[in-house]
Amino acid sequence: MTTEDREIRNGRRTAREARTEARTAVEPGRRRVLGGVLAAGGAAAGAVLLTSCYIPSEDPPPAGGSGGGTPQDPGGAGQDTGTDPADGSGGSDSGDSGGGQAAAPQGDPLVSSDEVPAGGGVVLAGQEIVVTRDDSGTVRAFSAICTHAGCLVGSVSNGTISCPCHGSTFDAGTGSPVSGPAGSPLSPVAVQETDGGVYPA
Repeated sequence: MTTEDREIRNGRRTAREARTEARTAVEPGRRRVLGGVLAAGGAAAGAVLLTSCYIPSEDPPPAGGSGGGTPQDPGGAGQDTGTDPADGSGGSDSGDSGGGQAAAPQGDPLVSSDEVPAGGGVVLAGQEIVVTRDDSGTVRAFSAICTHAGCLVGSVSNGTISCPCHGSTFDAGTGSPVSGPAGSPLSPVAVQETDGGVYPA
């Protein structure tokens, strides 16, 4: 081998070694850069994963209250108690007061109180009503049409209503038949005695 060949070979070896040294010097830096990029990417992905998997431990309390309950209306404001503070009536109907007393009579009385004696009565032919009063003073009224043949009863005395047609008699306090052919009682008529008169109830 000539001297020239040796120099060429040595030159090639020297160039190859130089390239190897340069590659060796560059590789650690490249690894460090790649590792940094991978590390940054992994941290970001981990943050995204943690964010997407976050579940609140409990729901936030509702606005305007605490403890999950419905906000209370202080003082019961807005509730309808049915009471008018202006008159203190408490929502009651004044028409029901007075323990169920009868309403005031309307119109003219059927008969004056002094026309109905105790133990007797009066026959009102126009209204076909007989009004009686017992010994205790209680006033009652019945249909004046006899239940036997439809005649108008004629009189009231000694607690008895008498029919002149066939002799039927009725109890002046109950209207029940006492004697004669009539077998059914006289129908009652509702009345009330007030202000010196007997009125339809």
